[in-house]
Amino acid sequence: MLIPKETDGNVDDKFDQGQIIHLGKYVYALKDPRDGKVFYVGQGTDERVFSHFKGARARLKDDQPASSKELRILDIWRDDADVEWSIIAYALKKDEADRVESATIDALRLSQNGDPLNEINGKHSTFLSKDELAMIAAAPINPEQKCKVMIFSITKTANSKSSPDDIYKATRMDWKVAEKYRNPSDDYYAVGLVSQVSIGGYKIKKWKSGNDGRWRFERDPEEASFLVKKNWKNIIYPAMGYFQLGNYLIVEFDGNGKFRFLRGGGTNSEWHSVE
Repeated sequence: MLIPKETDGNVDDKFDQGQIIHLGKYVYALKDPRDGKVFYVGQGTDERVFSHFKGARARLKDDQPASSKELRILDIWRDDADVEWSIIAYALKKDEADRVESATIDALRLSQNGDPLNEINGKHSTFLSKDELAMIAAAPINPEQKCKVMIFSITKTANSKSSPDDIYKATRMDWKVAEKYRNPSDDYYAVGLVSQVSIGGYKIKKWKSGNDGRWRFERDPEEASFLVKKNWKNIIYPAMGYFQLGNYLIVEFDGNGKFRFLRGGGTNSEWHSVE
């Protein structure tokens, strides 16, 4: 896609101070007027919605690569049009904005609009398919034994109606697992999550080299049903953004209602209640 040398697109877009105060925290959408499709959803305060236009203009003056979103903006301007923008919801609390943003992105994916160009999915999506809804009553995970669990998202490769073999294959698939997490003496377990519910659980026997320097595990015969058909919302919520980027989490349970992150929690490694 060619980047125009100059543009006057969306130059008059701005808020006055009264509008900024009235809006507070808001969720917005950017739409391509040529096909009527929303290509970006975001949240922010002040003039956040217009920051994307500033970023696109900056690409005209520097040597930094433009993102897909910025290329779309510049292409719209090249066709002598303005990006259309809308405020989806305003005067929101932080958790409300997270939910509105995530729900909007999920709804766009289901519609004829298709996926927006967001590089990061909605951080707190609570999207449930028909199959996943059937498992919404799953009890919160709270193991009565000490254990370390690797948590993998298999939403894109399996669902609650998949065969046991397919669920196992989806959970054990090739992952970038550091050597320190491939020590069988640590008695790691693995769970495969669809949405926030575990549909597969296994004790890891050993790791084998997979594709592209990644690893896959072989399961131990030991039963791990205590980890299956459980709701992991309270465990993964503090690291949801990291988890939804395709990364896996590792948590340790103390068997008395507490857990802590061993991987994926950032600096949040203290013990937390599972409730």
